[in-house]
Amino acid sequence: MYKKSELKFDSGYVLTMDDEVVALPPKVAEQLNEMETEIQKVAYLKAQPKAQPMPSLDGFERESIVKHVHIDTETKYLDREVRRCENVLDDIRKLAMAEEANEKLAKYDEAIRFLSEDKFVEGTEAVMIDTPTIGDPLTADAGKVIDLLLGKETIKE
Repeated sequence: MYKKSELKFDSGYVLTMDDEVVALPPKVAEQLNEMETEIQKVAYLKAQPKAQPMPSLDGFERESIVKHVHIDTETKYLDREVRRCENVLDDIRKLAMAEEANEKLAKYDEAIRFLSEDKFVEGTEAVMIDTPTIGDPLTADAGKVIDLLLGKETIKE
C-alpha cells in the first residue's frame, strides 16, 4: 500500500522518490484520463455563448386606429396554481439534473475514490495520466474536480 504523500507525479506517471514507476489501481488511470476529457468538454461548452431563441411572431398584435374594448379580471387562484405548477416543474428539472450528475459521478467512481483517499494499493499496469486540468492526481482536490466535472466551477488558466 502506498501513501500518496510519499510519491511524486512526473511526466504523466506516479513515481516513488527513487523514480520507480508505480501502477495505479485498476481503472483509475483510465477514468482519470476520461474524466479529464469530460471536464474539458464541459468547460468548452460552458464557454460558448448562450443559445438564442429563433425569431418569432408570438405576442405580435397589429396596430390599428380602431379602439377595442377589453375587460381584465383578477385570477388569484389560477395565478397561484400556475406558480405551483412552475415550482413542480423546477423540482422535476432539479431531479433530472441530479440524476445526470449521479450517473456522471458513478462513471468515474474509482478515480473519485482515488482522489479522495490518502493511500492506495498498487495496480498491475502503469498507464500514462494526461490530466492538465485536473493536475497532479496525488494532490488534486476531489471536491474541486467533481465541481469541474459537473460544470459548477470554471477552469482557471
